[in-house]
Amino acid sequence: MFNLGLSPITFNFLPDVPLRHLWDAVCLCLFVSFQLFFMAAATYAVIRLDLAFVAVASVLLEMTRMVMKMHAFVRTNGGRILDGKLKVDSEETASNELVRYPSLSQFTYYFFAPTFIYQDSYPRTSRIDWSFAIARLLEVVGVMFFMANIHERYIEPNFQNFGKEQITPGDLVVKLFSMILPGFLIFLSGFYCVLHAWLNFTAEVLRFSDRMYYKDWWTAHNYDSFYRNWNVVVHDWLYEYIYKDMFHYVFRGSKTASSITVFLVSAIIHEYILSTGLRFFLPVMFSFFGVLGVIVVFLTRKVNRTAGNLFLWFSLSLGNGLMVSLYAMESYARDNCPVNNDSWLNYFIPVILTCNGLK
Repeated sequence: MFNLGLSPITFNFLPDVPLRHLWDAVCLCLFVSFQLFFMAAATYAVIRLDLAFVAVASVLLEMTRMVMKMHAFVRTNGGRILDGKLKVDSEETASNELVRYPSLSQFTYYFFAPTFIYQDSYPRTSRIDWSFAIARLLEVVGVMFFMANIHERYIEPNFQNFGKEQITPGDLVVKLFSMILPGFLIFLSGFYCVLHAWLNFTAEVLRFSDRMYYKDWWTAHNYDSFYRNWNVVVHDWLYEYIYKDMFHYVFRGSKTASSITVFLVSAIIHEYILSTGLRFFLPVMFSFFGVLGVIVVFLTRKVNRTAGNLFLWFSLSLGNGLMVSLYAMESYARDNCPVNNDSWLNYFIPVILTCNGLK
């Protein structure tokens, strides 16, 4: 699939249409199998090595980034190679024009560039501003220490004895509400660390000039706008390679079904990373993002701008606080009330149902 500097070649591959379709199906199955194997191997490795949560999350996030990059590269260039033109969303007759394959250097740059949308070339800056790059890198380090401090000062003291000590329902409510601010600070810190500091550092080092990684999501008055503006990098990939393919080829014009599919894909990946890192399945992220997240999109579309923005901030604060609390309670409950058997079902059965110390 790479052009190593050779002259362009004319595409005339498998002219027999049935044979070509068979070959297409075989190649597609091989590519999907490779991606699944890659994900399974990464998951097995982090579990086998018994890595800490942060290490597991880092490895699996990088694995997800690589899978998304590979999918975008193949999806974009598949139509280009098979039909002799760039990927289009119509069913035009394939042409026999010259096809120039993407070069290895183009793929390598794309693989590390802070974007998930493949192009042969990207806008570049004229030079690297090392002072800007170093400042962003120091911000990444600083935010990571800040998040670690939140965990040590607020999360661990609040829940480390969960399941061992007796607490009243009132005490539990106090614990949950006391995590609203720390949980929301983790949310904002993660946003700033990844979508601002890290991506700008990467872009500066690679002289990548398109810095639209997020928009003014904090002014959004509904969740539809929030999801579009919160993480532009991932949103563009989901729209280009999931939503559009679902809309054109699977659900045949259904915007609702295509949108729900996007939410489900994103929620499943988020929950998969959290569940693998925490060593238990508690679908809080999936419920909040893949279920409630879809519902509030439709409920807040026509809400008043001021009221909608207030609801957005309130729900983000409350939701992140509850999510951090529930995952922390389950994690410490498993430490304080170890399960006696090694059945794989224990991975899916919440311990907080039986080990909570409630009077």
